[in-house]
Amino acid sequence: MGQEPIKENFGWRCLQANLARSRPATGELRKLRSGLYDIYLIQEPYTVDGKLAGFPMSWRVIHTLGGKSAILVSNTALDVVELVKTTNITAVQISDRTRSVTVISIYFPPSSDKNELVASLSATLDILKSSCVLIGGDINMRHPLWGPVRKDHRSNDEGVPFVDFTIKHRLNVWNNPYSDPTFETRQGKAWIDVTVASEALDYAAHTWQVNTGTLSDHNYLEYNLGQENAFRGSTSISSV
Repeated sequence: MGQEPIKENFGWRCLQANLARSRPATGELRKLRSGLYDIYLIQEPYTVDGKLAGFPMSWRVIHTLGGKSAILVSNTALDVVELVKTTNITAVQISDRTRSVTVISIYFPPSSDKNELVASLSATLDILKSSCVLIGGDINMRHPLWGPVRKDHRSNDEGVPFVDFTIKHRLNVWNNPYSDPTFETRQGKAWIDVTVASEALDYAAHTWQVNTGTLSDHNYLEYNLGQENAFRGSTSISSV
């Protein structure tokens, strides 16, 4: 008798990654020491002529032409239904025999009107009316709920519109504000990549972690929508 599928034993392994439009970072995803993930929430993907490039053709890809957010699913046992596909918001319904989750990848550019983008995301949730939502992305906004207070030129409470959004839609922040930074270069570091989810997924919040040693200028976020003992302690996912 063959082994049970990974999703049966360990849930859905998710990786949230801003790839900084980098071809090397994109190629790294298939070679990570931690192995393949079931679901990838991608921001700033590497593209050629506006289309995603560098991913296996067997993966299901949800991405609009020229879009800055995407969702990829490598696990063929998962059912995937496309819901929304815009430049900054990508949403799908992912299901198996045990759960069904609305998964949303978002990207808010640094120079964008954050209030407008938050309002657009809120309107999207109003339309979808899902009771089980997972949202991950680079929002380029700071707040003590997902990162330490830092004294520099940017406000530490610029994330208030996003916090108000989470309250309105009853979403919980999974980030640990004392974690490693989610963005890190020689010039500085920041905590601007955020994961939020419905209360129905609270059981998985403890699996959230920052993985360092990537080929992007962002560190990646990992979490597992599975059993409570699915947490793995590794904090580096450098390719072998």
